[in-house]
Amino acid sequence: MVRTRELFIIYLSFYWHLWIIPNALAYFFVGLQAGSLATRAISHLHVTKENYLKWLLTEIKVAAILGLGMGLLIGLIAFQASGFDYGFGFVIFVANFVCVLTSGLTGTLAPLVFTFIFHQDAGKWGSLLGTAFQDIVGAFAMVIFSFHVLEMLGPVEVDADDVCGIVP
Repeated sequence: MVRTRELFIIYLSFYWHLWIIPNALAYFFVGLQAGSLATRAISHLHVTKENYLKWLLTEIKVAAILGLGMGLLIGLIAFQASGFDYGFGFVIFVANFVCVLTSGLTGTLAPLVFTFIFHQDAGKWGSLLGTAFQDIVGAFAMVIFSFHVLEMLGPVEVDADDVCGIVP
């Protein structure tokens, strides 16, 4: 019988291989779009030091809505693909939500930080910070958080021949 750590590795392998590319693209585009909007708003003086907080909160709300939608969809797919394992579906939902929210936040924050704090061209430097931070937090949410939550949900025994419903 397989214990929690092995189950996590099986699930994570299944998850990474089937969903990492579409998810990574989605997170990238959420952050890219938020950064592009913020950069353009700054260049046209729609966002200034006086009103940046309102802009930031609006972008966080949009990212939260996108994160809930994507997390719910992918969490439900993971729930079904894992043989109706509630824990796995929940972990995938939360990990996706955190990644999308982080992408939206960093995509919006990067141009604001580079323009208002460092007095640099946001279009030139903002994407570097946003991408690096998104990758770090995304990896943390997907791997570290997922492992600890699955482990917290208790040891689940799985037959050693179980390959997450994939038939050779």
